Amino acid sequence: MAGLNDPIAELESSAIPTTQCLVYLHTLLRLPIPDSRTFNPMAYLIGQGLRPENHAKCYVPDMCIPTHPNAAYPSGERKPLRPVGPGFPYDNCFQWNGGDMQLDSRIINDKRSYPQTSLSILH
Repeated sequence: MAGLNDPIAELESSAIPTTQCLVYLHTLLRLPIPDSRTFNPMAYLIGQGLRPENHAKCYVPDMCIPTHPNAAYPSGERKPLRPVGPGFPYDNCFQWNGGDMQLDSRIINDKRSYPQTSLSILH
């Protein structure tokens, strides 16, 4: 918010509670043009354990994908996402899916080069 130079927006945004979360950055939604201010990836929340049930939104706990080293899945029919590189440091994690789990995220283009890492489905 500081970059907006708007004291009212800065004051109002300071009242929004924050928390830390783990996300899976998927595909870039547009080409990373060097002069763009931001890059927009598809991002999904990674949660410990199965997703909580929500009857109002018709979400059930198995609406998720295990993240390796976790290979457990209620029906046993879903292969885990597998990190490329040094490995995923947490167990019992799942990519939670659903319309309310996609984040509108923006990475500021600070001209750095980020290492390419990804998660992939085991075949």
